[in-house]
Amino acid sequence: MRPYTQMKDTPLAWIGDIPYHWKLSKAKRLFKIVSGSTPSSSIDNYWNGDIDWITPADLSQLGNDYVEFSARRITKSGLDSCGAELVPRSSIILSTRAPIGSLAIAMKSMCTNQGCKALVPEGGHAVYAYYFLSIATEQLNLRGRGTTFLELSTDELKSFPFPAPPFIEQQKIAQFLDYETAKIDVLIDEQKRLIGLLKEKRQAVISHAVSKGLNPDAPMKDSGVEWLGEVPEHWKVASLKAFIRLVESGTSVNAADTPASEGELGVLKTSAVYGDELDVNQNKTVVKEEESRVSCQLKANRLIVSRMNTPELVGATGFSLTNPGNLFLPDRLWQITLENVEAQFIFMFTLSKSYRSQIKLVCAGASSSMQNIAQEDFKNVKVAVPPLIEQKAIVEEWHRFKSNSNQLTEQAEKAVELLQERRSALISAAVTGKIDVRDWQPPAGSDTVDSNALVQTERHYG
Repeated sequence: MRPYTQMKDTPLAWIGDIPYHWKLSKAKRLFKIVSGSTPSSSIDNYWNGDIDWITPADLSQLGNDYVEFSARRITKSGLDSCGAELVPRSSIILSTRAPIGSLAIAMKSMCTNQGCKALVPEGGHAVYAYYFLSIATEQLNLRGRGTTFLELSTDELKSFPFPAPPFIEQQKIAQFLDYETAKIDVLIDEQKRLIGLLKEKRQAVISHAVSKGLNPDAPMKDSGVEWLGEVPEHWKVASLKAFIRLVESGTSVNAADTPASEGELGVLKTSAVYGDELDVNQNKTVVKEEESRVSCQLKANRLIVSRMNTPELVGATGFSLTNPGNLFLPDRLWQITLENVEAQFIFMFTLSKSYRSQIKLVCAGASSSMQNIAQEDFKNVKVAVPPLIEQKAIVEEWHRFKSNSNQLTEQAEKAVELLQERRSALISAAVTGKIDVRDWQPPAGSDTVDSNALVQTERHYG
């Protein structure tokens, strides 16, 4: 794409120069700004109607640029009761608090709560404006005010600057970006699918290694445990307690939500055990007044277990390879010392499907969103264990596989990062006039990716 031949200054460094024939306008001159509201939650007749009522949470959970449905819906009487206003299809719905900056284009008439505002086109092109706002999140947040949480006021949004090319040019920019970002999005999705497949492969390799071993020709036997199935006949089936020498837990202390630096004490977060490695960077700095209360220092060669968490994460584990010296456990994590076994083999087992299946059977709790495991139930989880020399061989093979898998995952994640940067840079260049797309046309003989992009274009411009 070539640049525009004539440019002019703007007073805003983040927008920079714009084409000479463009205007630097404000949101209120291009859109009607509509605030949202919430009906009384105590009146049943206001809820479960047929009017979609968009909240910041709805916008944050979207996987694309459009919003059609909300998690909760209201009735006409609910709408009338709170002063909310229906906005038409193609309005931009923008979250203006908790967080500021999530946005989507309305696919039909809808309303919002007070955490969102709608920009109804009155001279501005919705899709062009959507792309511009998508790269302006930082600037929107700088205009937020508040102590408990930041909120972007109606006046601040009305005065928000907008580069404003002629409407037909806004339309062309939107068409160009729909087409080009669709191609980039396909490439991003391919890399994300690869990351997902690598994760599935890791899970499959672990589950097979800790239940079938490395020898595909080994004679098998019924383990007698539903979740283990058949195991090599020379393996022993036992409870975890046969290999547990000590279970320790820490203390809940007041801590700042920043990682501990050198000379400071830190307490691990439960998020330290979310992956298949212990992430010691997931810790909080213990406040000075609480340092005397910490207990259970993190030690090397220990299994770390989340004894209380959500149903999906209760029982999640990590393995401590080193002794950081300044990190301690909270009361929701156990530190387990193992004996008469290769400790990392047991850690591998806790990453397997058979372990997760057994944990689901024994976790309990008064709340469906927070579950816990009794220590005795954890100790009674069944595991199939080969001779020690075979345990070590399995662990060594796992480390080789994991190293290669990590490398491939890092490459895919880097590719996603670069593609996302390319996407943002392309949008920024187009909506601030750094590239001239007025003569752009979709290439002839478009492939499937291009056709999908054109479907988007026809949806908004046909």
